[in-house]
Amino acid sequence: MHAIKFRAQVKNGRIDVPEAYQYLESRTIEVIALCTEEIPAVSDADPLSPTDIGVISDEELHKNWKKFASEALR
Repeated sequence: MHAIKFRAQVKNGRIDVPEAYQYLESRTIEVIALCTEEIPAVSDADPLSPTDIGVISDEELHKNWKKFASEALR
C-alpha cells in the first residue's frame, strides 16, 4: 500500500484524479478527505463508523487520527 496526496474539488459528488495518478483507474482505493474550508459537523454521525457517512469535525479528526490511519492501512 502507498499513499498519495493531491488537492481536488468535489463536483457532483465526484473527485477528479490528476493525470499523474491515472494508473489508479479501476482500482479500489480508500480516501481520507481533509477539508480546507470550515464546514459544520454532522452531529448524529459516528465518525469512527464506516457505515456512517458524515463530516468529521476537526476535534474528532485530531483526537482519532491515529485510529483512522491504522484502519486505512489494514
